[in-house]
Amino acid sequence: MFIGYNTYRKQFKDPANSVGSSIVNAAIIVILGNIYQVLAKILANWENHRFNEGWESSLSTKNFSFQFVNAYIALFSIAFYERNFNLLAQTLAIILVIKQIFKTTLNVFIKWARVRIRQRNLNKIFEDRDKDIQYQVESQLILDKNSGVILLKYSEIMIQLGYIVMFA
Repeated sequence: MFIGYNTYRKQFKDPANSVGSSIVNAAIIVILGNIYQVLAKILANWENHRFNEGWESSLSTKNFSFQFVNAYIALFSIAFYERNFNLLAQTLAIILVIKQIFKTTLNVFIKWARVRIRQRNLNKIFEDRDKDIQYQVESQLILDKNSGVILLKYSEIMIQLGYIVMFA
């Protein structure tokens, strides 16, 4: 994927193509980041940890490692292989903005879809029953389970700190 991105950008040196390829790169970073989160959970579950702390440590290590490579590989190539610092600044700015837009949109849409699906399922169950009981059950079941939100937030903060420290 990265080789194709680099080859395309070298063939078409038009600034509009550079912006377009940076936007595509940011979208791919977000998509692969979500895939890597699922993969990190699967790999951490296969390890069969004795305690929850070991599982969390393994998950955070894998998640951060995957995110680190995913987020920085294109910027490292621009900074150290091509040595084009104007393109680096442009790509970094585009990645930071587009990544935030994509992540926010995905998070809002996914949470909205989950709530709608849960509400629809509960409405089927409680069609003929008391609405007060239905409201209490819905308010509890709509809530997300412990989803490792803190781990994801800290990982995202570290990646953004890396963007600033290494490439700004």
